[in-house]
Amino acid sequence: MTDKQDFIYIFQDYDLKELQALPTRFKLLDFNFMITSQRTMARIHEKLEDIDQKKVSPKVHGNFWIDLRVLGLAKEDGDEISQFGKATLEYFRKEKSPFKREHFIISNIRKRNFDISKKVYDNYFSKVENLRNYLNVIPTLNQKGKELLLNEEKIFFTECLNTFPKALNRYFSLPPDRQAALDSLHESGLKNLFDPNIPKEAPYAKVARRFWNVCRAYVRRTNFIKSVILSEYEEKVSKSKYHFILLEILSNHAKILNEDLLIKIIKKSEVTQPAIGLKTIEEIPIDDKPLPMPSKEEIQEALIEIRKLLLIEDNVVTQIISNLVSGKNIIIAGPIGTGKTHVAILISKLAWKKEGGYYPEVVTATADWTTHEVIGGLYPKVDEGGNVKYVVQCGCVYDSVARNWTIEGTRVQRKKAYVDGHEYEGVWLIIDEFNRANIDRAFGEMFTTIEHGKLKVPTSKEGEYFEEIPIPKDYRIIGTLNTFDKHYLFRLSDALKRRFAFVELFPPGRDKAEEEKYYVLKRALEELAFKPPISEKIVLDHEKKTIVRDKSDPSFLSLVDSTYEIMSFIRLTKNLGTAILISMFKFILVDSLTNDHPENSLDIALKSNVVPQLENVSKWSLEAMRAFACENIVDFFKNVSPDSVDFNKYEIEFLKLVQLYLNKGNIQDKLERFRKKEVTDDEWRSYDPWAGKTRPTLPLFRRSLTELIEEVQLI
Repeated sequence: MTDKQDFIYIFQDYDLKELQALPTRFKLLDFNFMITSQRTMARIHEKLEDIDQKKVSPKVHGNFWIDLRVLGLAKEDGDEISQFGKATLEYFRKEKSPFKREHFIISNIRKRNFDISKKVYDNYFSKVENLRNYLNVIPTLNQKGKELLLNEEKIFFTECLNTFPKALNRYFSLPPDRQAALDSLHESGLKNLFDPNIPKEAPYAKVARRFWNVCRAYVRRTNFIKSVILSEYEEKVSKSKYHFILLEILSNHAKILNEDLLIKIIKKSEVTQPAIGLKTIEEIPIDDKPLPMPSKEEIQEALIEIRKLLLIEDNVVTQIISNLVSGKNIIIAGPIGTGKTHVAILISKLAWKKEGGYYPEVVTATADWTTHEVIGGLYPKVDEGGNVKYVVQCGCVYDSVARNWTIEGTRVQRKKAYVDGHEYEGVWLIIDEFNRANIDRAFGEMFTTIEHGKLKVPTSKEGEYFEEIPIPKDYRIIGTLNTFDKHYLFRLSDALKRRFAFVELFPPGRDKAEEEKYYVLKRALEELAFKPPISEKIVLDHEKKTIVRDKSDPSFLSLVDSTYEIMSFIRLTKNLGTAILISMFKFILVDSLTNDHPENSLDIALKSNVVPQLENVSKWSLEAMRAFACENIVDFFKNVSPDSVDFNKYEIEFLKLVQLYLNKGNIQDKLERFRKKEVTDDEWRSYDPWAGKTRPTLPLFRRSLTELIEEVQLI
């Protein structure tokens, strides 16, 4: 049976017209309380700072200002922060943990500290009461409590079915594996399950969409419940030795709002490591040595190999190696396309090449990750006899650690890793897109295991609860983190920052222009499965890492130079990596087979590769980019009026061109003349980046930038 057939089966007792008439919005949307996430806490802090420092009018914040009033952080009448808002702002400035910030607001509303209006107070308790009433009517909570606590997906799916009693009964009549398949659909699975344009599927598409809509409300309501529980039980557990246990329960099962059930769980957790039932694998120190420091010769050889593939500063590579040897795991942070994952793989294999290197097991984090995906956990499985058994599914950290050991009974011994005919000293883990996951939820337990040097996972073996294996002394985790916002690093979990060393990777500067062009063309040609005819017109000097200009096609070189200049100006706002340029030129080279006009190929490449990266860029920066690449940027700045309310924004763009791109001196004097409209014609001519050059014609790129500008203006 397919998921679609099972979904139809559980709703067979309902009339199709009845299903078709259902509203797509679900009542759980009532619980879209604003306090939902670390990101929201950061935004509340940001808005309060802006208003307190009078940077902008509160009205600019639109709906967010209304939400601040709902929380009592802003006054009901007027445009000022409330007494409670000012106290919260002071607390935010001192307290680094977003988790405690959320708790601070809820706790003070509950206790009615400060001058919190009755409206805010009643609003909060109304929501709490609604939550209590709602959770009390979930028909599966008591009968299948244990099952629900082990399976959050089932909690979600049975809640959605709660208003369909007959469907709920049919759902529980399905075998456990088919229930689990429905449980795991979530947003994308439900969205694509039925085609609303097919008459027979339309009613079920309506129901699936109703389930899909509740996914978002489910996450928000869960976080609100967690905040409520913490504020209500703060006094009981804050000084208790079970405080950590409680937080772990809330993190994994934030549904619980029943005090009796909560107390039972805490009591069951009183002995966290019972004398029986915990199997610890005996450590044998033989061959388990710390990560050695490569010799200068080995590091130099690794640098030579890395330079063949990546344009990266030597000191970045040596900084990563030094941190790894000192015992740190690494987060490589930087803009999109800077080669973060590639350099992590190359360092793992090449820096310790004398020992065989370390095989990099690469996984990509997702927003759905929990401890189960990272460490591991028990999952239900139906055997051939129809009986449900729990089996251990290893997470990526456990799996990569285990590949370094030979386990015999309770004894372990280090082993080599054999991959594709090569013998490696061991296995490391590379977690790509680290920031896609909820850091604390997914990696919280991992931080503890790293500190204690032992990895503990549940076991399905009879009479045993857990199994432990040691983490090899030379085992490392390297994470990559996409960000063009340096401030993002400061909002990450303190636990993460304490256990990982951060290394930032940036695109090459303009002083490396010729070398970057060489790398772009070299990599683009190497990564194609064939040799395009135009490649015969490109001559590269691999020793000097440059393009041999007097032996290469002038028209194609002009295209290369124009592309680089456009990208250089864009990088002053959005720091895109070399990989974007490589992707663009792979397309240009392939398109040259059917397109006799390289400018057209460049136009399409910019539209396809660069425009999607500019969605969060400001209107003023987009206008400057359009003027630089597609129009006349000198005329653009000439036409800016000093009386414009946005003149200060255009000043910033003017500085980017004159100071950062053209590298002009005496910048304050030039800026003052720009403000007074006293720039001479000779000066304007010196500011023209295309003087003596041919600017490409880019109608598609221009149209896409214009559409982005119009979208930004509507927001």
